Amino acid sequence: MADRERRPGTSRTRRTSANGAKTAKRQATPRAPDAQKLFLVRWPDLTAALIGGRDHADVMEKLDELGDPGSCTCVEFDGPVWLELGLPIEFSAPASDGTVDAIELRLPNDLDAVALKATFPNADTASIFADRLMELAFPDVAAVLSARRDGETDDDQARRDLEQAVRRELVPLLQHRWRRGAQRRRARAGDTDAALRELADVTVDPRARKSRR
Repeated sequence: MADRERRPGTSRTRRTSANGAKTAKRQATPRAPDAQKLFLVRWPDLTAALIGGRDHADVMEKLDELGDPGSCTCVEFDGPVWLELGLPIEFSAPASDGTVDAIELRLPNDLDAVALKATFPNADTASIFADRLMELAFPDVAAVLSARRDGETDDDQARRDLEQAVRRELVPLLQHRWRRGAQRRRARAGDTDAALRELADVTVDPRARKSRR
């Protein structure tokens, strides 16, 4: 498995479904809308995600589409949210009068690159949003950057501190790989539960996963 501890390609639900007809029927069945909350999920590598869900268990089940929920931590996000979404298409429009056909477009050569790109706008609320995400997802890195920003450390010291902070942030990756190795050994020794989790490519049942704060 890659360093992101995720499954490449399609989602696990589509890839491992044993009954395509039943799966399609379930996906087509409309559900009553549920109250959604925002959760910040930290993968064991240097990535995180902001995901909507009814509760922690719901988010963990969604994460099972992409990777092992047992490798993640999940906390409810209580900060402001502001992201800008844009298409990677350059254009030049007439200054005043003109028609739509007069707009000059420069499309990417690779049409697969035409997808929404998320960025943090240059606004106070967006800065608070970005800082809150960093503090929750990567607290050690956030502390180093904050100290440098406040003038408590110079660039040389901050670089040394950042290297150590990043190493600490990667401890969950090593812990997850240790748990995965231990599970494989238990499965080979005849542990039925461990064998079933290995078959499902997880280290924990996502429905039973609790948040770690």
